[in-house]
Formats: sequence, structure tokens, C-alpha cells
Amino acid sequence: MENNSVIRHCRYLTSLMASSIRDESPSDPFEGIDWCFIIKLAEKHNVLLMIAPALKKLNLPPDAAKLFKSLYNFYVARLTRQNIEASVVMSNLESENIRYLKMKGSHIKEYYPNELMRSFNDVDLYIDPENREKAGRILESLGYELKSSIDYHDEFEKDSFYALYQEGRKI
Repeated sequence: MENNSVIRHCRYLTSLMASSIRDESPSDPFEGIDWCFIIKLAEKHNVLLMIAPALKKLNLPPDAAKLFKSLYNFYVARLTRQNIEASVVMSNLESENIRYLKMKGSHIKEYYPNELMRSFNDVDLYIDPENREKAGRILESLGYELKSSIDYHDEFEKDSFYALYQEGRKI
């Protein structure tokens, strides 16, 4: 695909994001749009779920509709699984009186018109330094494995699917 066409596709992707966030009908696509390229571009930049409301209002060609439906279902299932797992972790922290703050994507998604618009791959939590070890034991009891640790940051992973991070640094 030539550079001018890529730029036009990127601009249209941006307009799809804006129309989804504003809950408006998307603008008409330009002539010659490659819908599969738009969908793959959205996936690459983690905005597929963000543009989903706009795409659902458009009449996509069958190949693009099939690709979109497949990816959409995958990401909704993944996000649902992540939300359930994050809820279990936070519930366990709360039951042990460990204070935490949700940070970055897991916090920001609450401010989108629809939480599905913000997909994320991990859960970032700030945990008081004095509770860092106790929180780590809780995560390990839930099946998480410590992948890396530095002075103020622990990275846990479960089933090569979930990654949770503890911030032990004072803010």
C-alpha cells in the first residue's frame, strides 16, 4: 500500500475512533478503502474495541465483517476474563486489608463511554511498600508467578495470560 493511502486509512481510523467516543454516526468512508487493512490497523494499535461501535453502524464487506467479528469476539472474551481475574485479585487484597490503587489502563477505562473501548493487557496496581510481600504471597496463592522484581516494581504472571504489577514506590 502506498504511503498516501496508508495516511488516508490512518485518518479514517482516527475519525472512527472519534465517532465512537462521541457516540455519533461515522463519516462516510473514502473511495477505495481497504476495510481489512483498517481492522488490522485498529488491532495493531489496540483500538479495535474502541472503533467497534462505529464499525457496527457501517455495512462492511463480508470478508471484513468476518474478520471484525472474529477479532471482536476474541478481545471481548479476553477483556471479560481479565476483568474477572482482576476482581478476584482485588477482592483478595481487600480481604487482607491491603490498600491498592488501580493505575493506568485499568483505571482509565472507567472514564470511556463504554469500558469495552479501552482494552488492556495487564492490571497495574499501586500497593503500599509495607504490604508488598504480603500482596506477593496472595498473588502466588492465586496461581501467579513472580516474573521480575526491582526496587519498586514486581511483575506477576498467571497462565502466560495475566500480568499484574505492584508498584511499591511512594507517590
